[in-house]
Amino acid sequence: MLNNSNIISEVLELSSDEVDKITTNTELSDFNWDSLAMVNLITHISENFNVEIEFDSFDNILNFGQLDDFITEIINKK
Repeated sequence: MLNNSNIISEVLELSSDEVDKITTNTELSDFNWDSLAMVNLITHISENFNVEIEFDSFDNILNFGQLDDFITEIINKK
């Protein structure tokens, strides 16, 4: 279970059925993860948590577990 599934599902426009199928090892590339999704996530976090994120912060994030951990880390820094 992802800690930030609500943010992830909103940004990637995932249905609840899709979210239920995701594990921490699920590849982001299987679910609409591209540069637009990265921009949407940066915008969402910036607007809702008043945190700045660099675009290149996503370079090594390949699966939902890594993305979930990254979001948690960013939100907890605020």
